[in-house]
Amino acid sequence: MNRLSKKILLLVFLSGGCTLFGQGIANYVSNGSFEKIKSISPPLPSDWSATNSTKFFGQLLIPPGTVPNSSYGFQYPKQGQNHLISLFYYVSGPNIYRSYPRNTLKDTLVNGKEYCFSMHLNLSDNSTVGIDALGAYFGDASLDTILQCNIPLTYLSPQVSNATNNFIADSMNWLEVKGTFVANGTEIYMLIGNFKSDFATNKVVVNPTHLPVEASDYLIDDVSVVDMDLQAFAGNDTNIVIGDSVFIGRQPDVGIDYACQWFQLPNDTIPIDTVAGLWVKPTTKTTYVVKQQLWCSGVKWDTVTIHFNTVDLSDLARRRVKIHPNPSSGEMKLCGLVQGNEYTLKILDIGGRVLYN
Repeated sequence: MNRLSKKILLLVFLSGGCTLFGQGIANYVSNGSFEKIKSISPPLPSDWSATNSTKFFGQLLIPPGTVPNSSYGFQYPKQGQNHLISLFYYVSGPNIYRSYPRNTLKDTLVNGKEYCFSMHLNLSDNSTVGIDALGAYFGDASLDTILQCNIPLTYLSPQVSNATNNFIADSMNWLEVKGTFVANGTEIYMLIGNFKSDFATNKVVVNPTHLPVEASDYLIDDVSVVDMDLQAFAGNDTNIVIGDSVFIGRQPDVGIDYACQWFQLPNDTIPIDTVAGLWVKPTTKTTYVVKQQLWCSGVKWDTVTIHFNTVDLSDLARRRVKIHPNPSSGEMKLCGLVQGNEYTLKILDIGGRVLYN
């Protein structure tokens, strides 16, 4: 029997799946581009709700393909196939209405950490006024005690808000509202909307057709909350077999994709993609570099190298080496190795993380 290579790659598919080591949470907002749908009638996005679940907080345009046409006007999404439409200001005589879309974050924010918040807004064509009082509030489970959400929630102080007299009144282009804040470690919910009273809300008339009703319906897209100290992540150095593909970087997400550029060395000037992570299929040993530049922090870099110096399971089978059980959740046996030879056994999960060496 031929002597085996001293480097053996054994891919073990463990029960419960696998994760990319060191990746962590990038964007804390769940479904920040409103692509996931939980309800068709009414059309509502997953992971979003009102402070009072019986109240209206916004709606999606479905079925898919409805965008960009709607009763609110005509607008393509900032990204993807959908956007949320929500009412942030409405005054018609004695009637006052407000909507506050609430997001359940992917995890509780960390005490003392500084975070970057961003959302993109576009004023609907049918709105009569544009306003300046737009922002985001981050809070704990006490938000569950709010029983109304169709009135101004002036007792909440948003951590991020639009500048006074900086009106979001453009119905053609998506405008960004962004800012940074330091978490206290209890924030698990995010509300976005207008937290000022009607009197304190500055406004500008953009469409007098429906006056005297004053209404501001906003299209919302690409909402993100990112740790300001988030490190660039290209992935773990990985061994693959010629002909295979491998995923490098983070899973694509709002707020991170824009900030990342990928390069394939030796070319470090022309990016091959702009996304948080991507599939690659190199044919030789290749090093990839990701450049990450969030709007609120400096440039960060990371590299990952794909190697081809391993013997895969098919090679082992041809050499009559048996590995069982595979898949395995623990103990495995290797039979057929040449007695007296020394071998290095490296076990990796499908994400490239070294489980045993």
